[in-house]
Amino acid sequence: MKGQYFIRIENEVVEVSQEIYETYYSMGRREKYLEERDYSHKLLYYSALDTPDLVGEELITDSDSQAIEDQIIQNMVSEELHIVLDQLKKRDREIINELFFCGLTERKLASKLGIKQQTLNERKNRILKDLKKVFKI
Repeated sequence: MKGQYFIRIENEVVEVSQEIYETYYSMGRREKYLEERDYSHKLLYYSALDTPDLVGEELITDSDSQAIEDQIIQNMVSEELHIVLDQLKKRDREIINELFFCGLTERKLASKLGIKQQTLNERKNRILKDLKKVFKI
């Protein structure tokens, strides 16, 4: 048997050259070394949590994505907000649109409308108070 090299592949023993034998077992030893090193450094891979019913990597959450429930609630609130905004007087709707959706400052919008910034602020606060009543916040 000297000079013959065998490796087990699944349930079968296969004869291979010395080079393949050494490469195969050195790869296995390298993997074991890396696992031992990770264990000593207290590293854990999600793949270590694999079970027949679950792939451990599926436990990773996407921090950028919203839960479907949150998306549905956000859509419902958005729809309701648009319905309520459509019920505002045209001037009030323009103020809310310019300040909150277009990003204008109170100072710029007041100048554009030809009114004092303080007057605009008071109108904005009144409109928001009315919206809070409708939303029951």
